[in-house]
Amino acid sequence: ESLAQVYQESGRYADANAAYEEILAVAENPGYRTQILYRAGQALAAGGDGPGAIERWRAATAESPEDYNAYLALVELVNRNVEFDLYQRGYIDLVAEAYVPAINAYQAYLDSVDPTDARVANALHELGQSHLGAGNYGEALAVLDRAILEHPDCDCFGQAWLDKGAAQAGLGDSAGARRTYRTFARDYPDHPLAPEALWQSGRRALDEGNQIEAAVDFLALADAFPASERAPQALYALGMGALNAELYPQAAEALDRLQRGYPDYRWDVVGYWLGRSQAAAGQADAAQTTWQALVDRAPDIYYGILANYALAGIPMTDAAMLNRISEVSGPFSRVPGDDGSQAFAEQWLAGWLEIPAEQAGVLPPEIAEDQNLAKGRLLLELDQRGDALVALERVYERNKETAGTLYPLSLTFAELGAYRLSILSAARLMQFSPAGLVENAPAFLQRLAYPRPFAELIEREARANGFDPMIYYSLIRQESLFEEGARSSAAAQGLAQIIPDTGQWIAGQLGHPEYTNDIIYRPVINLRFGAYYLDWARDYLDGNLLSALVGYNAGPGNSQAWRERAGADDTRFVEILTFAEPRAYVQYILSNLYHYARLYGS
Repeated sequence: ESLAQVYQESGRYADANAAYEEILAVAENPGYRTQILYRAGQALAAGGDGPGAIERWRAATAESPEDYNAYLALVELVNRNVEFDLYQRGYIDLVAEAYVPAINAYQAYLDSVDPTDARVANALHELGQSHLGAGNYGEALAVLDRAILEHPDCDCFGQAWLDKGAAQAGLGDSAGARRTYRTFARDYPDHPLAPEALWQSGRRALDEGNQIEAAVDFLALADAFPASERAPQALYALGMGALNAELYPQAAEALDRLQRGYPDYRWDVVGYWLGRSQAAAGQADAAQTTWQALVDRAPDIYYGILANYALAGIPMTDAAMLNRISEVSGPFSRVPGDDGSQAFAEQWLAGWLEIPAEQAGVLPPEIAEDQNLAKGRLLLELDQRGDALVALERVYERNKETAGTLYPLSLTFAELGAYRLSILSAARLMQFSPAGLVENAPAFLQRLAYPRPFAELIEREARANGFDPMIYYSLIRQESLFEEGARSSAAAQGLAQIIPDTGQWIAGQLGHPEYTNDIIYRPVINLRFGAYYLDWARDYLDGNLLSALVGYNAGPGNSQAWRERAGADDTRFVEILTFAEPRAYVQYILSNLYHYARLYGS
């Protein structure tokens, strides 16, 4: 691809096309082939071979019509007035969300063919979808009604009903939309989309604040279509809706039914909130049993930790889930006789790897002599960290499926300061091991997965800003896995992942008049800035450190808005976060903190 691009940019169009032909000779993925066919057409057109370009663009539209490159190829063909199948043209435009051209193509197709043509039904339906996408809800409704009435045997029949409901909703007739969904589910209960219709009806009712109507739909869905993937989702929505409405017995009933009937569906979330519902409904013993089962299964995940707090009777307000972690964290190790030493860990490893203990930490010769490892070492010594990590990453990728190599790799990477790769190796080792839970592994191995690099800096900055160093370790592990050169797709940089604009603002607050973004990767600067920003966010957000963590990830303004909606309950605050990323962020940090508190004390 790179070679073809160079050829094309330098005007060597025949050579570019030859490179694309080489790719097409071996490429199998239809989407990828469509992209290459489109580019080959571009090269041929630029080189003056119009017929060859048209051939390639036609092939692109046929290879994978759903791919955006097929749409780009279609545009080239249309711009050259190339005759093209109208139905296929409409379909490619529709998938690319070019709704007006799709409407024109489908209408022209329907006007030009016999009504008995095999594709008329799909064309009518897709014309309705095109109008729907363009916001022409009245036209969409009329066309979809035709498709439903005239073509009941079309494979598009069920989706046409759902699209009809969407068109009615677009016209402001939400009651009519829900009536359409319910009618379809009642009259065609054997259709695969019948449960989806009830789901859509319930969701629309919820969006309107009509919880009773939503509950009717969700309960009907769960009762009539228990095998549908929407059934557990409906029970979850029913249970959480009842919980939010403080209908605790009903919430407990729905969530208990969900847990029993669909034990793998969001089992951690369901277990915690089922316990909360049972407790609020006066079913104290049932709540204790529910929470204990969750703790026994996964004490170190977010909901397992919350369940442990609930068993201890600790209210989840004022960031207690962070500040009181030592009261619920488990022992540093559950392995009998574990003294935390490297020697004990290597004896344990030797037992299940079936190797001599003295060999457990030794790199096999083929890895020790790997040129990528040697290259990584040398580049680190030359302060070429980015290139060094690329070479070391190759070593990890080649050996990550071999359990016996992961421990010596983790030690080697840690020695080199490549902490991210060391952590990944240690965590993967424990996945292969018979430990099950992290705390069922020797403490020395756990500490490889939850290390404390940059300890002096991290602990100094945490204490200077008034929060537990274990929280800062937990944040840095989540942000960068202690990789000082880390850079995210959003341009967040360094150990604490500081965004350039934020770094510039913090520099002003801390009095760094000569600050430039070039120095943000230095651990001493990065860790100071990260701790300052977390402390500032805490002050901005009424002193709640949990709100500050959310603000650190998703912005203080967003955190403040979510807190105003949630009130003082920290668990509800995390639950209502509109974006998935800050929710997962907080959950992982709490899990990290659980382990840091166990392993090092808080």
